[in-house]
Amino acid sequence: MAIGVFGQIPELPGGASVVSGPLYWIYEWSHAGLTPSRAVADAARLYFKNPLNPFAQTTFGKSIAAAAEVFERATRRYAKPEWNISSTLIGGGFGTARSR
Repeated sequence: MAIGVFGQIPELPGGASVVSGPLYWIYEWSHAGLTPSRAVADAARLYFKNPLNPFAQTTFGKSIAAAAEVFERATRRYAKPEWNISSTLIGGGFGTARSR
């Protein structure tokens, strides 16, 4: 999702807004705000893993590269997995997947 595209605030019948709308915006803003930090972490990881860097083979360099990689992976957005489950066993009987 592009920065600045935060979606619509869902509404209840009668026009009242749902609390999850603003929470979703905060979630989107936090990801947008972390984008520069993720770029710096990725650059630091590449710098400290470069074999031409004298710090790349030291404990300090390996620690910085690992910390930068953990930060970048923890703040990355991942796609929702496709489970492709068509049926499941519930209480001894099979049920079919419901479509949304």
